[in-house]
Amino acid sequence: FVVLKADDARLADGFHPYEAASDLRWTDGRATLPAEAFAGFTGSVEVAVHLAATTQYPKEGAAAA
Repeated sequence: FVVLKADDARLADGFHPYEAASDLRWTDGRATLPAEAFAGFTGSVEVAVHLAATTQYPKEGAAAA
């Protein structure tokens, strides 16, 4: 059992810096989990992600609704 919290320094590729005041870390939409978090596991692995919030940004040049 492995838990990666928002302040884990290994969350770097595709992540923005950790925000201590809110205890959160944003992604750029292409975040990857560090391979070493899966070291020692054999067979199938389940990944559970806890989201605090999500948002959608309009495409560049799209008309406002």
